[in-house]
Amino acid sequence: MCFFRRKNETEKIIQNKNYAQDMANSIDVLLALAKDNNDLCTVLTNMQDRIKYFNPSIKNEVLDLDKKINKKLEELKTEISQARNNGEYATALSLANDLNDELLTERESKSKRR
Repeated sequence: MCFFRRKNETEKIIQNKNYAQDMANSIDVLLALAKDNNDLCTVLTNMQDRIKYFNPSIKNEVLDLDKKINKKLEELKTEISQARNNGEYATALSLANDLNDELLTERESKSKRR
């Protein structure tokens, strides 16, 4: 019975690791969209590096944070697309900084191995 539980946990960890990799890959799209704004590209690159090295986790609170981060990345994609049209990146930069400073930091702290 313990073997099945361990196998289930291992599968969840692999899924979480793949999910984090998908989030890091989605930032490539954001970088392509934001290529005209160096400040935003710097923040996005920092975010991508942090996400690539997330500790995989099976904790529900960490998994929920991953979903929030992914949702914010989708919002950021929309915001960057709008910024490209009107040339104003301040809101997108603010959203990216908030995501980087708050959610990613929270995710890293909750997923630390003890």
